[in-house]
Amino acid sequence: MTRVEVDTHTKLAPEQVRAALLDFSDRRPDIWPGLSREYWKFYSTSGTTAEVREGSTKPVRIWARELYDWSDPEVVRWEMIENPGVMEPGSYVSARIVKASDGGSDIHLVWDRTPINFKGRFVAFFMKATRLKPIGKYVTKCLDKLADEGYAGSGPTLPPDAGSAAG
Repeated sequence: MTRVEVDTHTKLAPEQVRAALLDFSDRRPDIWPGLSREYWKFYSTSGTTAEVREGSTKPVRIWARELYDWSDPEVVRWEMIENPGVMEPGSYVSARIVKASDGGSDIHLVWDRTPINFKGRFVAFFMKATRLKPIGKYVTKCLDKLADEGYAGSGPTLPPDAGSAAG
């Protein structure tokens, strides 16, 4: 198991950060440009969970089927359901979001993944060696860009065709 934590800050208010993390529409790769459209797929939602597939092509090609959970009002957590032989199912990432004194948000990120092959060990080594700082900077950059654009997200956003899958 590799567990790495980092704190970051954004100009967005906590409810807007949650909305950005829980935007499961086709806009998701625009909000989070590190996510590849090639891997993005929404499966279903129920209550305060959603199942999706997402991934990236840089620095390595990697994807995961994740179960997002936002039942805790301060935490969004995504747990790995499936990853083709790279990380162990049950591994997770979480974001604890609290209001900052400037009206923005302080975010505590936890990356807790268990690698099961060379690619997984490479990714885990990178996360540990960099102490997750590039991920913290990436999150801040994406969220501050939304703030500069006047983003007014306010909750989970589902694809238009989610229909009865939404709960």
